[in-house]
Amino acid sequence: MSTKSINEVEIWNGIINPDSQDMSALEANAVLRRCFNDEARSAMKALADRNGRGELSEAEREQLEA
Repeated sequence: MSTKSINEVEIWNGIINPDSQDMSALEANAVLRRCFNDEARSAMKALADRNGRGELSEAEREQLEA
């Protein structure tokens, strides 16, 4: 049996299931209201800035992509 590591995007994709047509407008609006907190935005910006300078490790690159 093979095991596959899944990332956060795949987890959310499984929860939200964007290919199904069964999400109500109320549910869709609730999803769209979700946003990153200041700490997460700051961390993403720092990773993006370092990526622009070519300074990311492989683990940090994977984190940025996720």
